[in-house]
Amino acid sequence: MDDEITRLGSFPRNKLLGQELCSGKVGELALLERLGPPTATTDPVEDDPRFYWDLEFPCGLVTSLEFHQISERLYLSLDGPDIDHALRHLGVELADVSLLEDTDPDRYAQVVPSIERDWEVWREGPNGAVEMVAAGLTERDAECRRDRLERSALGTVHWVQRAE
Repeated sequence: MDDEITRLGSFPRNKLLGQELCSGKVGELALLERLGPPTATTDPVEDDPRFYWDLEFPCGLVTSLEFHQISERLYLSLDGPDIDHALRHLGVELADVSLLEDTDPDRYAQVVPSIERDWEVWREGPNGAVEMVAAGLTERDAECRRDRLERSALGTVHWVQRAE
């Protein structure tokens, strides 16, 4: 894993928004390989057995994952509306992605506080060339991307700024 993931000992209900923001299909093996054993499970003989992972990433992003084994559907609950950020940390490809923002915009507006996606990540390479790396990010996502880039790109300076 390229991220240090903290496995939380209990379900972080008090830190999460009130509803899953995203779901998608993914294979059980891919999740187990990436995240290790689940934090909790339901009884395997239940009609709809599930795995749960409660995680915190180094940038502070807290997520709770609920995986339905039969349908292979993964539901993501987050502490903020950073879905792209969470999916990047998750590190497994989801198919048939469903976003609450698209499926129930009214509920999304109730659950999610207003969010500014006006942050950018920039870099200056060793030759002095300056370029934008990413735009349309939340501040936390931009800072996380910058930190990851700083660890991997020696000789390059990265910074975060609000879009002009």
